Amino acid sequence: MPLFESEDYEEGADRAQALIADDPPYGYVYYNTACFEARAGRIDAALAHVRRAVELSPFLAELARTDDDLAPLREQAGFAEILAD
Repeated sequence: MPLFESEDYEEGADRAQALIADDPPYGYVYYNTACFEARAGRIDAALAHVRRAVELSPFLAELARTDDDLAPLREQAGFAEILAD
């Protein structure tokens, strides 16, 4: 979280890749990765990781609807589809 607080979103997104490399069964890991990626402008990656987060932990869809960290994704058609699933 220090990387997030210092707004070093690129570095956070890069480091998060190691955490998801083995496809862990934890939605929050993907969700937090998507937050870093969205803030870093990595829209496609962030959408993919929000999708995986919601697949693993459906309750995260509600959080994603209002999370400011994911604001860059809200204009993407795929974002609404992910949350509607």
